[in-house]
Amino acid sequence: MRELIQATCVAEVAALLKRTALEAYPREEVASLYGAKWCEWLQTTSGIPAPPAVAEALSHGVYHGPHHTPDEQLQDFANDWVRDHAPPPPAKPS
Repeated sequence: MRELIQATCVAEVAALLKRTALEAYPREEVASLYGAKWCEWLQTTSGIPAPPAVAEALSHGVYHGPHHTPDEQLQDFANDWVRDHAPPPPAKPS
């Protein structure tokens, strides 16, 4: 979640979503997804429809370079998705 808050461009948010997805789902299911199919998969696994701006950002915004900053809708969608799918942190030794 800390990395997501610190993300400065859409590509960083998308990369964090992909890393989280690769931890939560089989690689064969996730690794080859990109563009509109990637966004559809994220929506399906979250059960929450992505607003059009989020779908656009995840489908095309990742290619606009480091100056394409994530908007609040993308941050909110990504926060919800990561929170629901991230593996729990490792247990602290007792």
